[in-house]
Amino acid sequence: MKLFILLLLLLPWSPLFAEEARGTLIEVEDGDTLMVDLAGKKERIQLLGVDAPEDRQNPKLKHDMQRTGLDAAQLLPAGRAATQ
Repeated sequence: MKLFILLLLLLPWSPLFAEEARGTLIEVEDGDTLMVDLAGKKERIQLLGVDAPEDRQNPKLKHDMQRTGLDAAQLLPAGRAATQ
């Protein structure tokens, strides 16, 4: 019964996954953002549900520092690892 309810909840999302797109990875911008060539067009793809730490100084790093209580010396190496 629980599986049936779960399937019913996911059913409206199925069109989001119905179309297949193939591309070529150009670069990994950071741990949750990719640059991809899709049919000759450069597209920036942000991974849904992923919030990787930043790999360089920027406003989001400052926000993450306030949110987590960690400092840049702790977050930046984690961000570089996520990018790798």
